[in-house]
Amino acid sequence: EKMYTLMQFTSADLTPDFLDGFKRLQFIRKKWYNLGGEWHVFVVNETYDWDPADRERMLSQLRESAKNGALLVGAKSLKTGKLVGFGALERDLGGKRAQYADVSALMVDLDWRGMGIGTKIFMRMVAYAKTRGVERLFVSAFPAADTVEFFESLGFTDATETVADFVGSDDDRCMEYIV
Repeated sequence: EKMYTLMQFTSADLTPDFLDGFKRLQFIRKKWYNLGGEWHVFVVNETYDWDPADRERMLSQLRESAKNGALLVGAKSLKTGKLVGFGALERDLGGKRAQYADVSALMVDLDWRGMGIGTKIFMRMVAYAKTRGVERLFVSAFPAADTVEFFESLGFTDATETVADFVGSDDDRCMEYIV
């Protein structure tokens, strides 16, 4: 039984309470570190979550993305109407040959992970990128091992080019997907 619905959303949907109740929480048991240009995975015991400022930053980022013409895709619970996943594919291209579109966000609520929501949101991005003739998708992935494994399961590999404007943090793992 389908428990959620996918929808495209716009700046009008990005109300102050848009992310209220969304659980970003992630328990990190393994994490990738770039040491001397090579990626190594280490066992860690970390928890990552949003504080109110992080939530506000994400909402601001989504509003900026909407303003710039990004594709915004959300998943909402059919039962509660609550946002359970979202993603943003930026319109502006980057890279030496303008071959990359940036997956600037792709997140699924803690309680809804493992149901294929992130994959379905991503496949909407791929379909949209194909209509635009985009060659590759770029993601600056949070270096938790499960995040990197998720992107690898979609077909991402380490990026052949780093697009500085698309990199979220120096610790992130830059990855690409061939459309």
